[in-house]
Amino acid sequence: MAPGAAQAGAGGSARARVVPAAVTVTCTRVHVVREGETCASVARDARLTLAQFMVLNKDSSISCAGVLPHGRWVCVGGTAIDIGS
Repeated sequence: MAPGAAQAGAGGSARARVVPAAVTVTCTRVHVVREGETCASVARDARLTLAQFMVLNKDSSISCAGVLPHGRWVCVGGTAIDIGS
């Protein structure tokens, strides 16, 4: 893994940290949202913190203010690399 990278997902245990705007994400695992799921429930099921989930989905237009749209694809595993360093 590249310096400054944080890996998240199954088996990954990236530490939550402030993520600069210059982060590139490579998604390696997706989840199709089921009826009634929220960002927190999807993150928990994927063994992610909510902060990690938000980083992996930073370029999407999802809102974690309520229930996620049924059928929406979200990233639940991948690598986030700080390209601003």
